[in-house]
Amino acid sequence: QDVLNQYLVRFPFAETSRFQIVEPLSMQHYPIGGGFKQWHTERSNSLPGNIYRHLVFMTYLNDVPDGGTEWYHQQRYVPAQRGYTVIWPADWTFHHRGRVSETKEKMIITGWFNFVEPPELLNPYPESKMSPDSFNPNPVFPLDVATV
Repeated sequence: QDVLNQYLVRFPFAETSRFQIVEPLSMQHYPIGGGFKQWHTERSNSLPGNIYRHLVFMTYLNDVPDGGTEWYHQQRYVPAQRGYTVIWPADWTFHHRGRVSETKEKMIITGWFNFVEPPELLNPYPESKMSPDSFNPNPVFPLDVATV
């Protein structure tokens, strides 16, 4: 929570709409020489799981000095340092990829803050087959990203 709070102090307009963790967290293990090597964003298609993503966060679970993450447009590289959390917008302006380590395996946890709306706004047409039942004001996956 501390990392998110720091982010919102620096970028207050990121909080103009409601958002919360909705999707399950993703824990990833990459062996030596492995990783997500392609440039990508976290909201790069119209699949239901992607279109509501607002912010992404990633916490490194081990130290991998030569195997962190790089962002294309920002021309920035962050080495994987155990316990360090990075948070950024999910949009196309933040293409990123994992830097492959030829010396160490890498472990990370990734999660997303998704835009959410009150249940009454999720189903403005009651006669439709859509249902607001999936709205959960209390997400199942609370995470204190500062202490992982």
